[in-house]
Amino acid sequence: MSEILSMSIENRLLKLEEIWNSFDDIVLKSPSWHEDILKERKRKYENNEMKFTSLNELKKKYSEV
Repeated sequence: MSEILSMSIENRLLKLEEIWNSFDDIVLKSPSWHEDILKERKRKYENNEMKFTSLNELKKKYSEV
């Protein structure tokens, strides 16, 4: 870790980009339960069973904490 921290920000970003690009040929499969959750959320959305909160409402709520 100290080796990474000793690098310039530019070099760290370049290395990060290299690492990120190394995932291009890897196919990751989500677990099946992810699909189940997404289907349930879609069903709720389509049936107007979801409650949405605006960003401003969230900011207000958590600024009062």
